[in-house]
Amino acid sequence: MKILIVKTSSMGDIIHTLPAISDAALKYKCIQFDWIVEEDFIEIPAWHQSVKQVFSIAMRRWRKQLFKSSVKKEIINFRQQIQKNKYDIIIDVQGLLKSALLLFYCKYDISHGYNWSSARESLASLFYDKTYYIDKYQHAIERIRKLFASILNYTYIENKINYGINQYFSSLRRVDNNEKYIIFLHSSSRYDKCWPEYHWRMLIKLIEEKNLIIKLPWNTDLEFLQAKRISSGFKNVKILPKMSLEHIAKEILFSQAVVSIDTGLSHLTAAFNKHHIALYGPSNPNLIGIFGENQEICISPNGKMESIKPIDVYQKLILKIR
Repeated sequence: MKILIVKTSSMGDIIHTLPAISDAALKYKCIQFDWIVEEDFIEIPAWHQSVKQVFSIAMRRWRKQLFKSSVKKEIINFRQQIQKNKYDIIIDVQGLLKSALLLFYCKYDISHGYNWSSARESLASLFYDKTYYIDKYQHAIERIRKLFASILNYTYIENKINYGINQYFSSLRRVDNNEKYIIFLHSSSRYDKCWPEYHWRMLIKLIEEKNLIIKLPWNTDLEFLQAKRISSGFKNVKILPKMSLEHIAKEILFSQAVVSIDTGLSHLTAAFNKHHIALYGPSNPNLIGIFGENQEICISPNGKMESIKPIDVYQKLILKIR
């Protein structure tokens, strides 16, 4: 059985889809998945052993340059790539109008997705050949797992989830002489999801006596400047060089623990079942939060990140790294 998945972004949403693929692969041994994803996240789907081909799109970039001949050529090439393949089923996991239109643009097989009351954007459901009711008021991972079970006709069993990426990363070896360190995932594109820099610095000060290295990853120039401000004056903090997702994943995999805000890499941490404390302010962790073993959530009492106290995070962290 050959299936095409449409789940283009964001990082967290893409990672949330992986357990459903593991469920389906457990039920059908010969199942194969291809995946359409935004170019920024093209590394992630290929980490799952049941994903064979990954097709890159650039909708964010294309929208800004839609009438350029080079962009038109990219779009046509993308469609031709998809149409070279024959699929038994196409699943729009995104449930948005943009993903439904993308599917409609290049489809030639039966498409499946959420129904009117279940899709994130109801109009998207009008573009599917078959639709399914999946309750919105549950975690995204459970929604996607139930959608796959409904489409592929197997019984959904609420059990220990498997993100299916451990095999890919099992061959990686450490190159840091077993250095003990913690990762701080400190950056978000949304200011209201960020923990104040002085809180991060207070947490570093509390950790200093434990002789643990703290590593700060970054992606954009603004995130690099933030990392510099957070680490200023501390000898036990290392700012990592700019890295690919796979290299950041490796840093997370070999860490002692991770402290994060609500960001895409926090979901990758959960996929590895790393000891992890995630800080939540304005977003609802019951619907889109970290999901896995060894995960702990600190929720702001008033929705504001500054209300999460460094000492509370420290006390939870120490229990995980003893």
